[in-house]
Amino acid sequence: MSFPFKRKARAHVLLYLVNLFDPGTTYTEQEVNDILRPVWSDFAYLRRELVNYGYLERNSSSGIYRLSDLTPQRAKTVFEPEAPEWERVWLASYLSGNAERFILNI
Repeated sequence: MSFPFKRKARAHVLLYLVNLFDPGTTYTEQEVNDILRPVWSDFAYLRRELVNYGYLERNSSSGIYRLSDLTPQRAKTVFEPEAPEWERVWLASYLSGNAERFILNI
């Protein structure tokens, strides 16, 4: 499997990856890597992209990761045209525990 080159397609895949993490749970870097490794061999790249897109937060002093509590603000950012319209609705519901996980059909 290769990771999508087009950023809009990439955002869809990253949202699927968000769905592999539990809201409110903290993860060590190794735990994040273990979750992402089965998806793609360059799991470090996936981890960085999740952080860059604002889906995953990393505490710089402890190195602990967790899902963001809020949907990232996309207005007037480079990510605005890339984020799928369903991101705002699904992600907010998922982060608050009101949406189920989904399966990516590829």
